[in-house]
Amino acid sequence: MNICLVSREYPPEQGGGISTYIYNLAHGLQALGYKVFVVSSTENESISFEDRGVIIYRIKRPYLKFLSFLEDIFPLRAFLYSIDVAKKIRYLELSENIDLIEFQNWYAEGFWYLLFKHTRPVVIRLHTPYFEILRIKNLIPRIKDRLICWLEKTAVKKSDFITTSTVFHKTFMSNEYNIEPDKIKVIPLGVDVESNDESNDESNDTYFNPGDDKFNVLFLGRLEKRKGIDVLLEAIPYVIGQKQEINFYLVGIDKNEYFEKEFKKRYSNRYENSVHFIGYVGKPQKENFLRKCDLFVAPSLYESFGFVYIEAMRYGRPVIGCNGISAQEIIEHNKSGFLIPPNNVEALAKIILELFDDKVKREKVGMEARAKVKLQYSREKMAEATATFYTSIFK
Repeated sequence: MNICLVSREYPPEQGGGISTYIYNLAHGLQALGYKVFVVSSTENESISFEDRGVIIYRIKRPYLKFLSFLEDIFPLRAFLYSIDVAKKIRYLELSENIDLIEFQNWYAEGFWYLLFKHTRPVVIRLHTPYFEILRIKNLIPRIKDRLICWLEKTAVKKSDFITTSTVFHKTFMSNEYNIEPDKIKVIPLGVDVESNDESNDESNDTYFNPGDDKFNVLFLGRLEKRKGIDVLLEAIPYVIGQKQEINFYLVGIDKNEYFEKEFKKRYSNRYENSVHFIGYVGKPQKENFLRKCDLFVAPSLYESFGFVYIEAMRYGRPVIGCNGISAQEIIEHNKSGFLIPPNNVEALAKIILELFDDKVKREKVGMEARAKVKLQYSREKMAEATATFYTSIFK
């Protein structure tokens, strides 16, 4: 079977959960003997190349020098990009005899292709939709925002098959889009459990001091309210007030350094030796943070899956997430991790302090976490489940 995966994001040019998912799925399917093509984006010139057996086509995103004023009221770049994607897929259908196409729902890159009759089955994988981002940020949708939401919904409704990663997200999206739940197939995401890449090289570690006996707490992800960063920042002063031996590393994009500036404006330099705003890092450094932290914290308000939890769990790290979202399908409280109520600063601070004091519990939960990832959330398991689903489409 020749499979085409379409995603605006693919490493190393883009990071994030969708990027990691596509990378792992593409190479997982390729390892099973399938021929895999990835159509992705770039801000540079369009290019094609091979990435360890997977053929990558990067399409330059449209640059609207003379029509930029339209971008404020209409998602023109996204719309034009979906046209370019459709052209590339039509080309691959003829030149590579593509059997099946998988789009991601984010930003509706499959919209133009799905608008017309297609001869290959199309799967759409549901990630966090644009409308949910607007809700969590309490933003009043502009015309442009409403159009993006409509493009995403239209593409999903026109697809032949739909997948997602958790029962929580399946239920949520079936209600929002008025889709029969039976049409949405749940296939959990997977991580490369046994990866032995360059991140294992101690020379890549520029943040943790090997001789430092500090207790290192890691947050990894975009610094935004959806990820619960505001809750963590509220908890930090209370935690450090009780235990000064605790360090916090906040790793990820902080747009315009908003949260860092707000934190420092409020507390000045009081916590400069304990709270470290790192910003975006590449994969080797990210893996080092995950390997060497003592505790991973992501009190997200919403996750379609929560890939970052299994990334930390695969290294045997105890993780903290929130009840009521997809995290509760991954984390079993007090066994493979810990769950707290959303937006609960006191509960977050309390569990961090408890785990600081109980090394035996941290290690026991960390071992359970790694075992769970190996059993349920490996890249191989995700690829096999996806391949089985793809194959069933043709029966």
